[in-house]
Amino acid sequence: MLKHFCFLSILLLSTASPAAVTIRLDDVPKRVLQHNPDLKAARFRIDEARGRVMQAGRLSNPEAGFELKHDPRFEEGNLGVSLDQKFPLTARLRLEKALSEKAVAAAELEVRNAERGRIAEAQTLAVKLLSLDQQRAMRQKQSALAGELTDFISKRADKG
Repeated sequence: MLKHFCFLSILLLSTASPAAVTIRLDDVPKRVLQHNPDLKAARFRIDEARGRVMQAGRLSNPEAGFELKHDPRFEEGNLGVSLDQKFPLTARLRLEKALSEKAVAAAELEVRNAERGRIAEAQTLAVKLLSLDQQRAMRQKQSALAGELTDFISKRADKG
């Protein structure tokens, strides 16, 4: 999991120069939800499970039958048409559907929890990146001030 966020931070840093990278904490959750392949795959699996839940508990399709008998000795024939529908005597289908609905609800909660965790980790990394950027800017200012101080001291030393 951490490798995904390291990859995300490396990707953000490698796509643009340090001055061009802008990270807003408000945008992090949306980006994590849109660009995380594991979360996308989990959402697709949940959609697939919802489809299975819709199909669970339904009766099987009726079966149509056709029968034709011909007896050549008596020149007699029979024709039969049937329509068969199976009805369960137990509550297995209803229980199966209820169990499937609960499994899908549990999976949705797990995915939401994973999303929340990944968003929190991404926001933590974004805060770290922002603080590193501010530290870099502060060190550049300190370096420029140190350069000015050395110039000032060297000029004073030359005059003295």
